[in-house]
Amino acid sequence: MKRLILFFTSFFVSILLAPTASAFIPRGMLILQKNVETNGSGIYQIEQEVQFPTAQGTFILKETWVVENDSTLRLIVTGTKEYKDLIHMQFLYLGGQRHQVVGGKKITSKISDDFFEKFFHFRNSEYLANTLVSLKIAPASLFDRKIVKNVKEFEYQPEPFLRLSRVGGVINYAFGTPVNSGTSEVQPGLWIEQDQFVIRKIKLPSNAEVSAENHSLYARGLLFPRKRSIAWDTNTIHIQTLSVSSKPKQASLFAVANLENSKLEALDGLPVHNLVEDFYKRFR
Repeated sequence: MKRLILFFTSFFVSILLAPTASAFIPRGMLILQKNVETNGSGIYQIEQEVQFPTAQGTFILKETWVVENDSTLRLIVTGTKEYKDLIHMQFLYLGGQRHQVVGGKKITSKISDDFFEKFFHFRNSEYLANTLVSLKIAPASLFDRKIVKNVKEFEYQPEPFLRLSRVGGVINYAFGTPVNSGTSEVQPGLWIEQDQFVIRKIKLPSNAEVSAENHSLYARGLLFPRKRSIAWDTNTIHIQTLSVSSKPKQASLFAVANLENSKLEALDGLPVHNLVEDFYKRFR
């Protein structure tokens, strides 16, 4: 109860002081806890379009995600228009491993540090905190807790890796080490909106940057972005959410034995081939 009171006190004070450099910011772990509470519960099926810009226009692939949490996900990728029946990929993500079948052979590999999809599905704040520490977005001191027994013992001590930063016209809690002294820009970093506690931006150690906006409320308390973009090197692709629905749990959903063979040969020789291949190797 005392921790809860402390959180809400710091939260309202931070709203009042947000425009100032000396604003009172809640502890990092409290912010992460509020964030994971926006990620719903149970299993979701998410339909989305991935839009790849080309000189000939926008090339679109459809993704169907089945998500239980940050470490249990299934992805089916299909083509659209004339490529609807020619492109098919499946990935299964289990406990840090990615499984895929290519040429009839099962391939298992470690999930890339650039796999950003998991950030939108953490259900446990400590798991999220561990990820921030492993990616060097935050130090291990993120886990430090000071139990305050009474008001007289309370002393506000800002965490050096956490500050306020504006993203998309709104105030965010920015996790990360500043690039330069006196700036709110960090590398790498995670930006969580102050009002809704949803993720608005991720800057990965590889320098790739993910942005998210237009969050909508879905079943069982899931706040999920309708629009996202990922920029790396000279590339930028956009992701549009089409639908989100809850789904009953079935063991077959996440069974490696049910993976189907992936095929991308239809893109051989096309200008968009390298961009699509790079995206799915690096970020999926």
